[in-house]
Amino acid sequence: MDYDYTDYDDYSYKSYLWMEDGRFDYPAKPEKRRFSRKKDVWGTVAVLAILICFAATLFATDYLSGENMLAFWSDDTRAERVYYMVSSQSAALSPELEAASMTIKGQGGAGYVYKDDKYYLIAAVYADRADAEKIAGGMSGGSVLTVTADAPSLKWCPLTKRERLKDVLDYADEVYAGLYSLSAELDGGLCSEQEAKDKIAGLYSKTENIKAEFDSLKLNENLPETVKIKMEITTAAALLKVLENGGFGGYPLVSDVRYCYCVVLVNYCRLLKDI
Repeated sequence: MDYDYTDYDDYSYKSYLWMEDGRFDYPAKPEKRRFSRKKDVWGTVAVLAILICFAATLFATDYLSGENMLAFWSDDTRAERVYYMVSSQSAALSPELEAASMTIKGQGGAGYVYKDDKYYLIAAVYADRADAEKIAGGMSGGSVLTVTADAPSLKWCPLTKRERLKDVLDYADEVYAGLYSLSAELDGGLCSEQEAKDKIAGLYSKTENIKAEFDSLKLNENLPETVKIKMEITTAAALLKVLENGGFGGYPLVSDVRYCYCVVLVNYCRLLKDI
């Protein structure tokens, strides 16, 4: 039997290969099916609208309620400030400095007793270390201490009100700068006592305005930070009012001025650590 060629009418088989007679071509390769996804434009718009509404609601809630939902989105960048206190002497107990405090007040010094590792009798405070070291170097037993106004956290404060609060917290710098300048003028005989009191009245008015600005922020009054800030601004204003009305017990006005800025600065630096 000849297996080389077999005729099956329309079908021809030869040597196990299909005859390529025009009818039995090799089958074409199937085209790859391409999947296409229609763009859902309106769906995308709807999602974006939802996100925008959510963000707007978040900001509105934060602004109107006074809560701190957004506080974690921002870090405070306020730089710290260092002040240099000139101490005339120190003691283990505060009463040991009482007599010396009265003496230094009579000479125009602050006479403020500052507690650190022990008690120090402060004569004045300077914003520049070189100035403080120069004064301390002329004293027997004089030394220089530093007190730092740290950058406050303010994470408890709503983001929308934080910048205004930072401006409010400049109250102590305002009081210190004004009183330090006034103490230098009094020492140099550049202004009379009445002129000095007029300048103190101006500082008092500024501090009262700052207090009003703080009240206008309408922060949560139940927060300890709110209570502390209001108390310190109120204390600073009260001290200035005492200065304007005659001072703290018969000492020279320049002494009372220095005592006043010592109290405001030390309390201010403690406040910033708490908020």
